[in-house]
Parts: sequence; C-alpha cells; structure tokens
Amino acid sequence: MAAGTVARAGPGSDQELVLDDRQWAAKRAAVLCHGSQLAPLAADHGSLPARGGPLRAERVWRLAAR
Repeated sequence: MAAGTVARAGPGSDQELVLDDRQWAAKRAAVLCHGSQLAPLAADHGSLPARGGPLRAERVWRLAAR
C-alpha cells in the first residue's frame, strides 16, 4: 500500500486513518523510544508494537463549520 487509507466521515465527525507499512514503521520507531512506558499500556491495549495492534491506525477529527 502506497499511502494510508482513510475511512471518510461527515463534517464534525471522526475518521480512521489506517497506516501503510512505511507510516506504521515510523510511528512504531517513535513509540519504542518510550519503551519504559509501554508495559503498563499493554495491560489494556495489547502488544503496542505489533503490526495489527493499536498503532495500526490514527483517529482523525474534523471540526464542523459553524
């Protein structure tokens, strides 16, 4: 996959950006810099650095026009 995939949503809502391999690897590398903080998170979120884990996507929020 060349770029992340975005599930579109309407104005004022959220959308999920599923990261491609390059984006995920960059995010994983950044998260692993804070390795001492990962163990407590794993209790609730599973293996954070796993490819299918919670780092695979981003939640993107869009503001509604007034």
